[in-house]
Amino acid sequence: MATLGWREELTAFRTTVSLSEQQGQLKTTGWNMLEKAPIEATVAAGDERSRMGGSRSGGEQVKPVDAQQLTWDAHTPAKTVDEVRAYAEAAFRKRSERFLQAEGTTEGDPKIRRDTVVEIEGLGDFLSGPYYVRRAIHSLLPRSGYTVTATLVGFD
Repeated sequence: MATLGWREELTAFRTTVSLSEQQGQLKTTGWNMLEKAPIEATVAAGDERSRMGGSRSGGEQVKPVDAQQLTWDAHTPAKTVDEVRAYAEAAFRKRSERFLQAEGTTEGDPKIRRDTVVEIEGLGDFLSGPYYVRRAIHSLLPRSGYTVTATLVGFD
């Protein structure tokens, strides 16, 4: 895992924190055509993908702001309980990953690749920590040298 310190290796860092799609739980419904009955699956905070060492998810962060913790309802054409559950987990995970997104530029490091985790240091308690690398662009330019610009997703 690459470790990037602010103003050491990390030369630029921009974040977006969004509470708008964070939820305490997600209820998904489908229809069992054979039994002519609804199928339901609920996923709650704590079921999201690993927080990579983070202490609180986006759903937990929004709790003090939105005490109701609205349930997001989604309907899927899935026909079995397992399919509905998989759809609910994927939708919940996708929304939770939108909580903390960032883009950073650093000195070139071949260890920074898509689908890896980097550790960001020196940005305070809220922004420092592990980030999942969603995209990494490696550039080699005459004036700026070897740099990496990465799109990151934070989980805490």
